[in-house]
Parts: sequence; C-alpha cells; structure tokens
Amino acid sequence: MRKEVGFDIVFDSQKIFRILLDAFARPGTIKQGYELNIAPPWKGGKFAFGILFSLLDLEVGFSVCCLDERIRCEIGEYIALNTGSKFLPSNIADFILALDKSLNIEKVKRGSLEYPDQGATVIRVVEELGKDLEEDSLNLLLRGPGVQEKAKVSLKGIGREEIRQMIDVNKEFPLGVDFIFVDKKDRVVAIPRSVRIEVMEEA
Repeated sequence: MRKEVGFDIVFDSQKIFRILLDAFARPGTIKQGYELNIAPPWKGGKFAFGILFSLLDLEVGFSVCCLDERIRCEIGEYIALNTGSKFLPSNIADFILALDKSLNIEKVKRGSLEYPDQGATVIRVVEELGKDLEEDSLNLLLRGPGVQEKAKVSLKGIGREEIRQMIDVNKEFPLGVDFIFVDKKDRVVAIPRSVRIEVMEEA
C-alpha cells in the first residue's frame, strides 16, 4: 500500500528504471534524475527514495544505514509503508539505503556461486558527484564491462575506507555487490560488481 500520492508507480517507476538501466549499462556515466513530489523524513535528497520506491516490492527486503537511530527508524517505516517491503538488518537485506559511513559493506549479501544475482544492491547517498571535483573528493578510475577503456568519477562525501570495502567485496566476481551513488542534486552513477575500481592518488 503506497501512501505517497506524489509518486506515480507507473510513470515515475518507468522513468527511474530507464535512468538506472542506462547508468548500469555505462558504469561511471553521470545520469541526471529529476525532482520528485515526495516528502521523505530526511532532507538530503529525494531521488534515492524514488529508486527504492521503484525497486522494492513485497518479495524483497531493504535496510537503512544512518548514524542517527531515530532517523534510521523513521526512514525505514516510511519506505516500508510506501513499498510493502520488509525492513531488515543490513546483512540480509536485498537493497540497502546508506545515508552515511555507518554501513559495513563487508557484511552485506554477496550472493553464491549458484545464485550470484542474490548479492545486495547498495544505494549510497553522497554530497556530490562529478568528473573532476576538487576539495574533499575521491577520484575513482573504473574499468570493466560497459566502460570504454576507463572511466573517471569523483565522489564527495565518502571516505577511503568505504571505497576499500567496495573493492574488497567485489574481488570474487560473479559474487559481490552492485552500487548506486546518488547525490543531493539527483545525479546518479552506477558501479556494478563486474567493474574494477581504483582510487586515483593526487599528483
């Protein structure tokens, strides 16, 4: 049962699916989302919630990672109410909304050799996405399927330890975790488990 009358389950979901499909087909490419007419109990951007509204249903479970426990519970209840999905611990969830550095990526589901598609998808909200951000950003170099030779993406609002965990959790492809990064301007970048990540050091 959906309570957000501003989210059109057909129209908005189709638009968001197209954005995500293009983002996963071209890892590292920044895709622009759009303003959604929803009111989540968090002021750091809405498009990540639209992604969850589009992906979640009664058959899957989700988790929310946030340092503020009160906000984490409010957001979990909000998502569950609007999707019918189960609010679960992060180590067994199919989809994880990570609002800060509180998620331990190394403990999320990676799938199995029989069912590698059962690895989790992490939606990580960051401050800003770009190609050549400067202050307090990490520059990542991506290689793999869907990338022409290499692609560069800059992330602001994420630490080196999280990136190290991302690299480690995807060392045994096809096991691993898919990542979707969303910033506060509704920009989106996808990094599937098949793509190799390297942190570019400053010159």
